[in-house]
Amino acid sequence: MSGSDDMGYQRSDDSGSGRPLAVWAISLSYFVVTAFALISLMLVGSGRVPLTPEQEEHIGDLAAVGYIGPVGIAVVNLLAAACLMALRKAAVLLFAVGLATSIGLSLMSASATSSGGLVSALGGGRTFVGWGVACAVLVYAQWLRRRGTLQ
Repeated sequence: MSGSDDMGYQRSDDSGSGRPLAVWAISLSYFVVTAFALISLMLVGSGRVPLTPEQEEHIGDLAAVGYIGPVGIAVVNLLAAACLMALRKAAVLLFAVGLATSIGLSLMSASATSSGGLVSALGGGRTFVGWGVACAVLVYAQWLRRRGTLQ
């Protein structure tokens, strides 16, 4: 019998890995999104992407944590996705650290430049959608841990 259950868990006769389909989708998404984020940071840092005067001023106002933080979050998210793919419990902690750090750094950055209000400074709804997705991934990873899928 082949197929998957209601949470996307592959039965062993589907691929032999026993890895839930959602784990594949989440891990691949994190790998791709993080790669694009790191490439974007490199392009901005190298000057290959033109910035508006407001963006240049904002970047000039950032402390070292404003530069190191996003790279650190990307590394933590990559580690979390790799742990999830390997079905390791550490994925839960790493996803939580990545989300908490992202929220903290975003709020810190927004408070330093909140001329247009908090939501505007946080990038509008995009930021909140991203946090929502990250929360859903964290809840799913916790569910996998409780279920015994993550070792």
